[in-house]
Amino acid sequence: MVAMVIQLVLLLIAWTIAFRHVRGRITEAVQQYIVSRNAEFVDELAVRLPAPTDASGELMFGTPEWDAWQEVIESAGAELPGGGFACLLDPAGKILCHPDIREDQSLRSVDLGAKLIEAAGTGGGAMQRVALESASSETLSGRIQFAADGTHYVATRKVPGTELRLLVHQPEAPLFGKANELTGVVVTSGALAAGVVVLLGGLALVGVIRSYDSSFEAVNKTLRGTLEIARQIQQSTLPALAPSVRGFDVGVWNEAADETGGDTYDVIALSRDAGAVGGMGVSSGSAATKEAPADALLCVLADATGHGVGAALAISAFRSMVRMGLRAGVDLPVLVEQVNGQLNDDLPAGRFVTAWLGFVDPAAGGVLSFAAGQGPVLVSRADGSVETYIADAAPMGIIDEIDGKAGRWIPLAPGESVVVASDGIHEAHDAGGAQFGLDRLRELISAGRGETPDALIRSVCEAVEAFTGGAPADDDRTLVVVRRAD
Repeated sequence: MVAMVIQLVLLLIAWTIAFRHVRGRITEAVQQYIVSRNAEFVDELAVRLPAPTDASGELMFGTPEWDAWQEVIESAGAELPGGGFACLLDPAGKILCHPDIREDQSLRSVDLGAKLIEAAGTGGGAMQRVALESASSETLSGRIQFAADGTHYVATRKVPGTELRLLVHQPEAPLFGKANELTGVVVTSGALAAGVVVLLGGLALVGVIRSYDSSFEAVNKTLRGTLEIARQIQQSTLPALAPSVRGFDVGVWNEAADETGGDTYDVIALSRDAGAVGGMGVSSGSAATKEAPADALLCVLADATGHGVGAALAISAFRSMVRMGLRAGVDLPVLVEQVNGQLNDDLPAGRFVTAWLGFVDPAAGGVLSFAAGQGPVLVSRADGSVETYIADAAPMGIIDEIDGKAGRWIPLAPGESVVVASDGIHEAHDAGGAQFGLDRLRELISAGRGETPDALIRSVCEAVEAFTGGAPADDDRTLVVVRRAD
């Protein structure tokens, strides 16, 4: 009996120590998540606000325009848990829009902004600049300690084109109140479970663990199977062998960071009426059948934000739109504009697709290139130089309209190539965090100007593999090389 009591006491002590350690790690992770999510949310909220009609960016209280902005602020509160709210501050730091300002106009005299911004500028304020893909460089997000009110999570940024400032605020106590309540339940349950384990000789715990492991393995097996099916479907959309066209060779390669990837490539054989390229008005024609010879090619490289299942869905939708547009016979500028418009309607805020579309025209001896946020486009010349072209337009899915005629004609002499790589190539990093970089990529392209597209791709892949020490890719990697034959 005494030995059993000693075992129970020791088990409870071990449980308490382990639980405190785990709780501290969980609390830290939750805090980091709230800081990052607030930064994302204040950036998303800035996009929702109507554009100011006054060129000075001023907003007058009580005007119809103010009412439109106030409605956005009021609706934002439903998306913030734990008593959080959003508000809009005038240039002096006083509240201009607030969820309760219609009922309590005395809020207009509250100098909330000055207090928070002052705290943000001090070491004790614990505010930190958050660097996210979707976050503005002016966005501040972090935790602030107030003597009277405790700790608060605050994110703030200026509204683009104005001197007004958005502020998202969440008190810490409600956010962690439920967690502390659940913590008590976990501690109590753990103590009872420990007693049962000791009293029953550990048999009950062994049974629970085995049951949990069995259930977890079943769920994990189902998830792996689902992801494998998704991977097979996505891989089946990638051409195993790029179609050929007279006078040009094309090489393609892709490596996903997860089971499913956010990168894709495509090489589409096209048939069109014979004729000169004629600048930007080239008709891409309709997709060639398997039996008909290709008069031209459309090469595609696209990269959706992130990687994994979400990015795979976005990139699959993009590829399907491009294919259907070609079947409908639309020309390249219209295709670009229509796909952008549909992605802008379909993708959630913060999601977009960077893409390069290259119309390979053997008759004219070059490539009609259009890069929507995808860059740089590298051109290997016969003299060993490598030209670098930036993107022609914004990524697809961000703005309502882009100019599909903003692309460029790239003439190619025999032996010259167009090389396009997703950012997973030049942003690959070694163990110390140094990036592979565009300079290394340009050097490899220059050194391999006499190689076939497949040989050049192998050289780049081997160089990246050696640079990263064979570490698994943390972002999808894709390469497309179009070379005019000697």
